[in-house]
Amino acid sequence: MEVGGAYAGAHSRLQVSYEGPLRGAGALRPLNAPKTCLDIKKAFPQAHDGLHYIDPDGPGGNAPIETYCDMTTDGGGWTLVNYSPHRPDWHGLFDMQCGGNLAGQGWDPSGRGFPAAIRAVEIAQASKEIAFTHHGTRNITGNMNAYTSVYAFNIPDPKLVTFVPHSQHGGFTSTGTTGRGACVPVKLKVIKGEKSYDGATRYTFKHSLGATWSDSYPTGYGATNDSDCVGSSGMTQGPFFISVHAGDGRGKSSARFYSKTCEVGGKTVTSVKTGQPYYSHHAHWLPNKWDQNGSVAIWLR
Repeated sequence: MEVGGAYAGAHSRLQVSYEGPLRGAGALRPLNAPKTCLDIKKAFPQAHDGLHYIDPDGPGGNAPIETYCDMTTDGGGWTLVNYSPHRPDWHGLFDMQCGGNLAGQGWDPSGRGFPAAIRAVEIAQASKEIAFTHHGTRNITGNMNAYTSVYAFNIPDPKLVTFVPHSQHGGFTSTGTTGRGACVPVKLKVIKGEKSYDGATRYTFKHSLGATWSDSYPTGYGATNDSDCVGSSGMTQGPFFISVHAGDGRGKSSARFYSKTCEVGGKTVTSVKTGQPYYSHHAHWLPNKWDQNGSVAIWLR
């Protein structure tokens, strides 16, 4: 229930309790937080856009994390998991198997002034859709509708999403369960932007939700018009946002060979191998063009 502008109570179906304001600092502080923003939306339909706590891996795992929830766009329930601001250095999106951020900056879903990502495997496995937002001229801190372009597609098989490295240099090129998966078709949903591309076919790796090129640059999250996801027939259309998995050949020499490992389930995993955080060749791609700088973000629902 809502008391004096704050939620205080429990939702029996989810068996979770909340306390705190509807928005702002400490929004919906968890006693037991849900996995995703969509769970919050279902429990509290009146919840506002803004910061909310979620607990993607559940009680006993990592601590709940505060992220931005879009509770209005296309019905709401979208969880922000990755962003990179409008920057002159073309910094790619951090990986979503381990999460990452620039040293000293951390995860800042309300400010989004420096690129960062959270571990999003459990969120993706509990979701049905992934969305990509872009604004070409300035940083965005609000909901998805604040961006100039919003594109989404259904996740082919959510339970199999692992976000393992998917570049040609990642060592995970297998289509099996431990690799990036098969290249599969998806249908775009244009929420905002070039409406003529609504229903267009694009292709993405089933387990990593991204694509690459045969020489590994570019590599990124999203889907492209190339039917094998490795550039054999030419990659010119997205939505496709460059990630730190991109190869070393098209970036700044002072920041070469980015790699990342983390602990997942008690095991050390490699989430980026022979990557490049500063890919500067063709930048981000929209459904109808590439070479797009600007602020970008990834959302799950």
